[in-house]
Amino acid sequence: VPEVIIPANFPATATQSNQLKLKIKAKETLPDTYLRKIYVTVNGNPVYGKNGYDISKKNATETSLDITLPLNTGANQVKISCLNSRG
Repeated sequence: VPEVIIPANFPATATQSNQLKLKIKAKETLPDTYLRKIYVTVNGNPVYGKNGYDISKKNATETSLDITLPLNTGANQVKISCLNSRG
């Protein structure tokens, strides 16, 4: 089952910045299964489009990604997920 690892320093409090920089990690623990895509949304809006960030050519079971997320004024909801080669 693929999983995303959010860094321990992920801010859960207010920020005055209009963007958030993160280094996320994704990993797959099933044998013979690889990571395929990473999906990131901010307030329901996909950061990498509706098809997500394609990492399938890496045939990786683990990867890291530096991302910069655009933030709106006020509260923001960030969701990060990943998909493996089994769908």
